[in-house]
Amino acid sequence: MITKKCSWLAIGALAAVWLIGFQTSQAGTVTHVATFQDNTDYSDGGLDLGNLGYVFFNWDQSSATTGDLPQANWNEALPSWITLDLDQTSSSAAFGGLVTSSGGQASWNTLTDPVGSSGLSGSLADPETQNASGGNSNNTIRQWEFTAGVPSTFLLSVVVDNTGTATPLLHAPAGRLRPRLDSGGSVELNLGDSAFNGTADVYQFKIENNGAGDYLKIQLNSGATLREAGIAGLMFDVVPEPASAALLLGGLALSLTIRRRR
Repeated sequence: MITKKCSWLAIGALAAVWLIGFQTSQAGTVTHVATFQDNTDYSDGGLDLGNLGYVFFNWDQSSATTGDLPQANWNEALPSWITLDLDQTSSSAAFGGLVTSSGGQASWNTLTDPVGSSGLSGSLADPETQNASGGNSNNTIRQWEFTAGVPSTFLLSVVVDNTGTATPLLHAPAGRLRPRLDSGGSVELNLGDSAFNGTADVYQFKIENNGAGDYLKIQLNSGATLREAGIAGLMFDVVPEPASAALLLGGLALSLTIRRRR
């Protein structure tokens, strides 16, 4: 009996190791799951996003500024499992080599961040997303590395279209918005100019099968000549439990209660 028990334990351990190896070798996946149009409030009184972390670029400046570093004046509370190399000359740089940020434009949207603070929004600006023939693709977000503690599945929300009704296309990634993982997963949205009206939109993506050592990239394309694509901010959230699972658990609990009473 001891020998048989040990044999089954060994088989179970080998199966567990195989499953873990299989899961970690899978390529990550990225899926577009939701779009929230014309939304500027991300606090729990609004869309209730950014519960795992967030960043907004060149936040709440009192006067117009352009050509700043990507991290200048940012409103940053990123998850502890994301590491950024802010040296734009580095091979592991978090941002594309020519990416800058702008802010303090009075006509741009005022946003409310996940903790309820309101401020005048800013934007990344990537000159490598433009060219003379009408747009070029570049990894504006170049390498945001995941470290220990990263959940295997989470939600990424990308804020764009915040530059006001007078200049709705100023930093629009109209030609391409493409979040992707170094492990292989990606999804591409070709939004087109008509998707931008100057009031902020949020594009939400589910990131799955990632792990420590993988990293996030976001490729942008302005879709136009001499226009620099950008984004206003990023937010990170847990994936909510499906309603069906909650109903199933509720039904099971009710069934157990009835049985006990009998």
